[in-house]
Amino acid sequence: MANLKYKRGKLSDIFGNRLVFRELNPVGNSLPQFPEIKTALSLTKLPRKKDKEYAKALYYIFSKAGNFNKVFYIGDTLMSDASVIENFSEFPDIETFGIITREGETDTIEFRKNFLLNGRWANLERAFSICEEKVFRADERTVLIIDIDKTAIGARGRNDRAIDKARIDAIRELAEEIFGEINEEKFSKAYQIANRKEFFYITEDNQDIVSLLAFFIYDGAVSETELSGGKFENAKELIEKVSVRNSVLKKYAETVLKNIEEKNPTAFPEFRKKEFLKTIARADFLPDETPIAKLLSEEITITGEVYRLALMLKKRGVVVFGVSDKPALSTMPEEGSGLPPVYEKTMKIYSEV
Repeated sequence: MANLKYKRGKLSDIFGNRLVFRELNPVGNSLPQFPEIKTALSLTKLPRKKDKEYAKALYYIFSKAGNFNKVFYIGDTLMSDASVIENFSEFPDIETFGIITREGETDTIEFRKNFLLNGRWANLERAFSICEEKVFRADERTVLIIDIDKTAIGARGRNDRAIDKARIDAIRELAEEIFGEINEEKFSKAYQIANRKEFFYITEDNQDIVSLLAFFIYDGAVSETELSGGKFENAKELIEKVSVRNSVLKKYAETVLKNIEEKNPTAFPEFRKKEFLKTIARADFLPDETPIAKLLSEEITITGEVYRLALMLKKRGVVVFGVSDKPALSTMPEEGSGLPPVYEKTMKIYSEV
């Protein structure tokens, strides 16, 4: 048997079944599901990660998993992840702190209000030690929350392009089913326009809507000028107003509209099913001898620094949860597929230290 350059592992090694996806239905059946959470907290809708109600929902879930008075969060975004930290900080009965790692964006370890901004994944364990010295020590009454995408796997600034490519693989395959052979340059431009921050007022940074909008732009059903001019207030109005020529795209648009009206958190299930398949396909598929730049660009790996830190803290008695703003369809296989969920898929573990 050939010597393997990389160790392998699974996300379940650190999370077990303590994973929470967009629908806020923890994988572990012993934990409260969203219908119970919604009733208990008098929620009117499913919150997103940046919302205060999202932190309240997680707090409710954690309270059923054990007795805790500290929360530590490890993530990669200054918007959604930092928002969760900020919102947890408002609970008077728990201490909250976190680390946001943005590889390549800063050369230093910088303390912010309630998190440490870290510039390299290789510095994560040192950064955590500094937090323990200056803020609090993690123990059996601590919940460690780890963002999954671009933190636990596909580390931002180092390996995140592989996650993006899995998503693009899914969108491109859908585009080919809708339009047949596509013009790659034209489609790439359509997606780039749809994914711009200035159009978040329509997409809400939801790739279900971003992908549909990219198809509309490619089809010529809507123009960049119309989007920039504020012709549509939201995704629902966009779908209702545009005139779609392609019959397959029209069918998908009708499905997305129906799911928006029914407040289904997965508006575009066909896209998310393909995203799952493409994510699985980009796990541990390249030889260990692959040049590292290509490996990190093409294959989704477990972030070794996060993996080691989580295992170390689990031994201390810390409760470790994985969270993702992706819907479960992006992570869980369809029944009978024979495929594992993403968190049970064996992956290479990569770290620089």
